Amino acid sequence: MKGDIIVLEEHHKKIARTIVSQLLEKVSDKTTRYTLAVAGESGSGKSETAMALVDELGKYGIKSVVLAQDDYFYLPPESNDKKRKEDPEWLGPHIEINFKILENNLKDAINGLNEIQDSFTEQILLTEHKIIAGHKQLADFIITKEYEVVIPD
Repeated sequence: MKGDIIVLEEHHKKIARTIVSQLLEKVSDKTTRYTLAVAGESGSGKSETAMALVDELGKYGIKSVVLAQDDYFYLPPESNDKKRKEDPEWLGPHIEINFKILENNLKDAINGLNEIQDSFTEQILLTEHKIIAGHKQLADFIITKEYEVVIPD
């Protein structure tokens, strides 16, 4: 995420308003840090949603920061890519907290990424899809590909 250009569109802001309205009391009452994890497939809009959440929380005087998984891989990008090719299970570190899932159709994610140039990268995305799909039942909020926020029962 470092150095990425983030373009917040109205649907990102709407998602943030909806989620913050649900969390505001919990976050305000907490005397320690509150961690929101945004998870989803590559290209699903995690960075945009995270930044929209920061902006929305800021409106209530709540300071927040985005820590992106891409920014703290154990290896620099070229070394990380080499490691992934040597070991398909290598996906970098994982954070397991309250998952906020950006649900995105796998086909849309693959079609939407310019980086897809080979079957290896597509295989990585399929593995990623399986991991994210497995976390769906842990989500406090699910964001559909139509940018609607669903609160699971």
